[in-house]
Amino acid sequence: MLRGSFVMAFLIGVRIAFGSSSAQSATKLLIKFIPPDFPTQVALGPHWTVYLDGIIDDDAAERFAEEIAKNGVNQGDVFLNSPGGNLLAGMKLGRLIRKHGLITHIAKETIGTQRGATGECLSACVFAFVGGYYRFQTRDSMIGVHRFSRLSPSTADLDLAQMVSGTITAYLSEMGVDIALFELMSRVGKDEIYLLPPTEAKRLRVVNNGILPAEWTIEAIDGTKSFDGTLYLRGVQETLVGTGKAIFLCAKGKVFFEPMYEAGKNAKLIADSAIRHSIRFDNQFIPLDTPVQPLTVSNGYVGAVFSLKSEHLARIGNAQSIGYAAYGLNPDLFWGFTVEATGAEERIRGFLKSCRPGKD
Repeated sequence: MLRGSFVMAFLIGVRIAFGSSSAQSATKLLIKFIPPDFPTQVALGPHWTVYLDGIIDDDAAERFAEEIAKNGVNQGDVFLNSPGGNLLAGMKLGRLIRKHGLITHIAKETIGTQRGATGECLSACVFAFVGGYYRFQTRDSMIGVHRFSRLSPSTADLDLAQMVSGTITAYLSEMGVDIALFELMSRVGKDEIYLLPPTEAKRLRVVNNGILPAEWTIEAIDGTKSFDGTLYLRGVQETLVGTGKAIFLCAKGKVFFEPMYEAGKNAKLIADSAIRHSIRFDNQFIPLDTPVQPLTVSNGYVGAVFSLKSEHLARIGNAQSIGYAAYGLNPDLFWGFTVEATGAEERIRGFLKSCRPGKD
């Protein structure tokens, strides 16, 4: 249960977000769908460009859903530029954006380009924006949140505020946003807008710039290749360009590295072309020996297994990111990925210690 003072700090923001202002009720969100051009469609499929501009009115989500259904939109970029509006409509827009796999940006339309220019996303707009699985803040664009407070709240106000507060925190969690954002909103002064600095927007996972948080887990292998019954450490990070998996296998006191890279249509090309390999620690590339299990392709992923040396193991527990690179004939080009390791150092070092007891 939220405490009364904390709940009431947000209450009037709920009232205004529902569009009590006559100026808001007289304005509708501009919704513009631009079909994919031919080169883009060949490369990416039917990738649409959508602009949402202005105040988010009560019926904005319904109109947006109608346009999506009419045009058969299932992928594309949504550019938002809005001072806010109806809170629930913002959430509905966000869920529609997530359902149809759309990427969100904060920008407004400009003549002669489909990528947009500096824009703003304030109040209820933020709830629509975080519907994007991948979400980008265009340079100099603004993300703003706020709260308000009543002077003499009633019991009914408290009940409504508690209900809406629960709805908001559940929605932020559903969209992968740190619910600390809600607490930050409650601390903003009355009738003020707090503009999130880009670093804070990223820390709170409001913006991810096409890269989702890495996940590190320790699990047991069940009937996989020749490592059946052993433990493994897995770091996974999804990005707009594909998913990378850094897997460390423990077998008979040795540590093996199994990188898996989601290469899609390029998977077979990489497997056929790679002639040397490196494990990556931050921006340093350390060569790997010939794989003990060669590069293979499975479900769009390229993967192999390498035996690690002491020089590799000495770096793993202190790296901020761990990755893999495969090189073809051109030594200046490589395919690969990185997985962020910041915050997982203790888990990584603990795995290495359990795999090689008595060794650093």
